[in-house]
Amino acid sequence: MWCNGVNQQESLVTRVKVWIVLIEDLKEPVFPHANRWGVLDCCAKPRLWEGVTVRIKADPHFGAGDIVTLVWQGCRGENGTSPIAGTYAELQKKLVASDVGKDLDFVVADYEKLIAPMVNNGSGLVYYELQRIDGSKGKSKSDFVIINRTMPSGATCSPTNDLCETDWTND
Repeated sequence: MWCNGVNQQESLVTRVKVWIVLIEDLKEPVFPHANRWGVLDCCAKPRLWEGVTVRIKADPHFGAGDIVTLVWQGCRGENGTSPIAGTYAELQKKLVASDVGKDLDFVVADYEKLIAPMVNNGSGLVYYELQRIDGSKGKSKSDFVIINRTMPSGATCSPTNDLCETDWTND
């Protein structure tokens, strides 16, 4: 019997190798409702208070039973800098067979906590983590979307102050 001062072992010490396979080529998420300049503004469709959609493109690494965790951080800077306290969130999805080979959409829906703090050219910084059922894991590149709730007049849009009443497309 061997004693390490803490546990009394009944068997000999056995060395094991633990391998964690890191997946390194995961692409950054995209924002399908941002305009051509990468901005979500007061006139974005859907409106900011209806949530910000983050899309993860289909990836051959994804399989049924895997877990994808989207990480969101609200920022003061328009390029994903100067994080705002209280605007961090993780959204998780366990993949089923019908998810494999398709894009995955996550909606950051807590407007008051996660989106409203970005008033004048703030941003949402996102990336995702993949945990495969075989134990391998990976982290995507990050990307950001500019969020601007301030109109040229200085007015700020919100659920109670929708400044874009016409049915414009978000191009």
